[in-house]
Amino acid sequence: MRPILMKGHERPLTFLRYNRDGDMLFSCAKDHTPTLWYADNGERHGTYRGHNGAVWCCDVSSTLSCCCDKTSNLSLSLSCIRKEEEESFEKMRPILMKGHERPLTFLRYNRDGDMLFSCAKDHTPTLWYADNGERHGTYRGHNGAVWCCDVSRDSSRLITGSADQTAKLWDVKTGTQLFSFKFSSPARSVDFAVGDKLAVITTDPFMERTSAIHVKRIAEDPQDQDGDSVLVLENPEGRKRINRAVWGPLNQTIVSGGEDAVLRIWDAETGKLLKETDKEVGHKQTITSLCKSADDSHFLTGSLDKTAKACLPRVPVNAVSMSPLLDHVVIGGGQDASAVTTTDHRAGNFEAKFYDKILQEEIGGVKGHFGPINALAFNPDGRRLSCCCDKTSNLSLSLSLSCIRKEEEESFEKMRPILMKGHERPLTFLRYNRDGDMLFSCAKDHTPTLWYADNGERHGTYRGHNGAVWCCDVSRDSSRLITGSADQTAKLWDVKTGTQLFSFKFSSPARSVDFSVGDKLAVITTDPFMERTSAIHVKRIAQDPQDQDGESVLVLENPEGRKRINRAVWGPLNQTIVSGGEDAVLRIWDAEIRKWVTSSQSHRSVNQLMILTSLQLWDMRTLTLIKTYTSGVPVNAVSMSPLLDHVVIGGGQDASAVTTTDHRAGNFEAKFYDKILQEEIGGVKGHFGPINALAFNPDGRSFSSGGEDGYVRLHHFDSDYFNIKI
Repeated sequence: MRPILMKGHERPLTFLRYNRDGDMLFSCAKDHTPTLWYADNGERHGTYRGHNGAVWCCDVSSTLSCCCDKTSNLSLSLSCIRKEEEESFEKMRPILMKGHERPLTFLRYNRDGDMLFSCAKDHTPTLWYADNGERHGTYRGHNGAVWCCDVSRDSSRLITGSADQTAKLWDVKTGTQLFSFKFSSPARSVDFAVGDKLAVITTDPFMERTSAIHVKRIAEDPQDQDGDSVLVLENPEGRKRINRAVWGPLNQTIVSGGEDAVLRIWDAETGKLLKETDKEVGHKQTITSLCKSADDSHFLTGSLDKTAKACLPRVPVNAVSMSPLLDHVVIGGGQDASAVTTTDHRAGNFEAKFYDKILQEEIGGVKGHFGPINALAFNPDGRRLSCCCDKTSNLSLSLSLSCIRKEEEESFEKMRPILMKGHERPLTFLRYNRDGDMLFSCAKDHTPTLWYADNGERHGTYRGHNGAVWCCDVSRDSSRLITGSADQTAKLWDVKTGTQLFSFKFSSPARSVDFSVGDKLAVITTDPFMERTSAIHVKRIAQDPQDQDGESVLVLENPEGRKRINRAVWGPLNQTIVSGGEDAVLRIWDAEIRKWVTSSQSHRSVNQLMILTSLQLWDMRTLTLIKTYTSGVPVNAVSMSPLLDHVVIGGGQDASAVTTTDHRAGNFEAKFYDKILQEEIGGVKGHFGPINALAFNPDGRSFSSGGEDGYVRLHHFDSDYFNIKI
């Protein structure tokens, strides 16, 4: 590995953080200035000035960065892995990024992974270009060490927490200070909520004041910003410092950890303490670092008791991070700063160590720092890692994926899929138009994409969403597309031009969308969020976009309010709506009188008379169970052939349980079943992760699959497929 050394902070670094897309890296340091870097080259993008104390922490999402706390070389390093040199961690060549004058405290990438922000004790957060380690700029305004930072999902705003008793909000591009939240004690950590409408900030115990968690509302217009707290949670162990607090899934909870070695989960609405870890099985000493997985489903903690939970290193742990791509965790630490007797990186104590998350075994390490590692951050693309130490150096390591080869297989294996690369994050949904010449794909990278179905060539993308896109549907004349997203909107698009025609706004993520026959209505489901329940919304679609409004014709609330509705589709002749979700109940609603009956999750067939769930076939009119298909793996997606009596299912292991990404393992294949005889007739392998989406072409002669690996695979059937006999 050849690290890129990123110089920008003047004092020790305290924290590192990538944004969710992995193109930005944020660093915090004791120089008062959180800094933003480009994650691919390590170039500094800018700094956020306004803190008057050390910046302890910041937040964005997934790429790996680490920090250290001695003051001599005071630099950040970004390293890129070359494909021909991936055989060992020792071949990483970091880019050394010099800029801070005091120890670094924190690093953070932006969501796209092209910017890296660093915090240090020199008061100046710094922005770097993540690809080459070049410093873009600094954010000046803090009067104390900057402990932490976080960047909004659209990479427009940065928030930093500092020892100067303020948390500051910055404009990422201009470095302008937008607002300063003032406290009566140092601001230790900061974290934006999903949607960037809230931020959680922790403050240290100081004088007679206890450590606390503050929830602040973030105004869309900086002129409307105020400093009032929406919620304040005091630490039960008042004099013990809370080192980190982050948002849980869907902003419903807040997770905190600190000097009392207890991990706590709080209700974000009521402030009630929901759960805390038992000291007998939890950490024995101060929790120094807390990070969440890319899907927010689980957390990783590091502690001075020399453990990162699930991993057992031999040195005190200051920082931890999880790969968003592989089942790897990385931990960083070394000797306690006060006990350091050598600054030789070869001594081995100052390395970032990699562990297998499932097997809990050490698989490698990256050396190079000259002091304890204080911060780590994985780039959201899983290909890059950054780390910083007390010497204010940040090391960013680039990891690469192998390419999928198109191998010939017998029968089903004879299919030669067209590998369609365009999405940068896992796929969530696929949809063909009625004529079968267009394929629409949705993914977590915010950009629905249109492909030519015959050759897999990308036609264009639809830009406008600010969150993962969960679902889409196309009108029967292929003129309009509707998409549902985690950014709490469902958008209507012109298919040909890519123009956004209208945006339906909700108070929670839009999970699924479906046009009615005739395209005059659309059904949209929304997730449970905060105090809101999951619901089905029916919207009228105007023929002229100028006449479109956002009013709901009908709203149906889920009887199991806190259970998410995963899919809702129109029944025959638009007379009913069929829904299914987390409560494992299939419901049919009368579109006028709201009457419903129960059973299981739905997938619509071509003739709308049958629905297919996770390997169960139901009659659409009576909800009679027709067939059950046995699969040995969790099922994420199903589809039915419009031409033959075949069904195809896709899935694999749960993302959190995947221990191999080898397509030959068999868990990541699309399996075909005879719909009548219920027997498996074949399978198509190729994906390097669970399959999330499946769709048959309306002509029945091809199908597409989309996976967690970010690829769409387009399969054209050969003549042998149509002659299969059991």
